[in-house]
Amino acid sequence: QPVFGDVNIEKSRLLRAACILGDVAWRTHPGYRADEARTHVIRAPFTGIDHPGRVFLGLALYVRYGGDPGDQTSMPYRRLLDEPTLKDAISLGAGLRLASSLAADGNQLARIGNLRVDRKYLTLSLSEKGRVLFSDLVSRRLQTLAQALGRRAHVVDEDLPVT
Repeated sequence: QPVFGDVNIEKSRLLRAACILGDVAWRTHPGYRADEARTHVIRAPFTGIDHPGRVFLGLALYVRYGGDPGDQTSMPYRRLLDEPTLKDAISLGAGLRLASSLAADGNQLARIGNLRVDRKYLTLSLSEKGRVLFSDLVSRRLQTLAQALGRRAHVVDEDLPVT
C-alpha cells in the first residue's frame, strides 16, 4: 500500500492478486523460479482478468523471484503494457521481493517496521525485530525497490530520533 498509495479498483485487484500469488514458485529450483512464476501466472486459467492484467502479474512475479524484466524472454510480454503499467509491475515485483526477505517466516511486516514513500525517499523504519532481520540482502532489495520507484533508499531505526 505505501508504495502505490491510492489506486483504482482494478489496480487494487491486481496488486492484491500479486500478493496472494507471491509464493507461487517457491517449490521450484531457485534457478528456474522467476521463469516458472511468470509462465505459470500468464498461462493460468484465471477468470476475470485480461491479457495485460496477466502480463502485469506475470512480470511482477518474475521480478519478485529475481528475473530481469529487460531481458529477451520478457520482451514479447512487455509489449502488452504501457510504460507506466510496466514500471508499476517492476516496482511491485521489487516490493514483493523485499517483503519476502523481511517476512519470510510469515510475520506481518508491521511488526518489523514500516515503509514510507515521499517525493525523494523510500524510507524503511525498523522496529527492534526488524533490526535483527536487516542484512546486506535486505539492503540491496530496498535499493532495488527505491530505484524502481525513482527514489533514494533510507533506513531509520524506530527507536532512534530521525535527524
